[in-house]
Formats: sequence, structure tokens, C-alpha cells
Amino acid sequence: MFLVQAAGALNLYPATFSWLLFAEGTFLFLDGGTLDIGVVRDSTLVGTNDYIQFTENFEGVARLVWSR
Repeated sequence: MFLVQAAGALNLYPATFSWLLFAEGTFLFLDGGTLDIGVVRDSTLVGTNDYIQFTENFEGVARLVWSR
């Protein structure tokens, strides 16, 4: 869609584009919770006074479809 920018004048944006429009409430946010291990340390990290923090979020999107 976009060209690689090179030295010199800036590349132009495309003249047209596609856009999807949905009614409010078409999509639903799915919150699956989080996995939070927290601060992780090992002997190497303790020696340098460092730490690693681990958190993972489980999220999703659902499209609601109504039939008549």
C-alpha cells in the first residue's frame, strides 16, 4: 500500500482507501483474564541487581451476528 521512503521528497499518500463501518455493538471485547507471574529473579539477575517482569493478557474480539 505504501512505498518505501527514500531520501528526498516524501512519498504521497494513496488517493483512495477502503474503510469498514459497523454498527455500535457489532463487536464484543472478550477479557480472558491475565497471567501475572510478577518479578522473576535468578542468580545472574540478582548479581547485577536486575529483574524480569512477566505478565500476559488473554484478550479477544467476537463479532455478534443477529438473525431474523
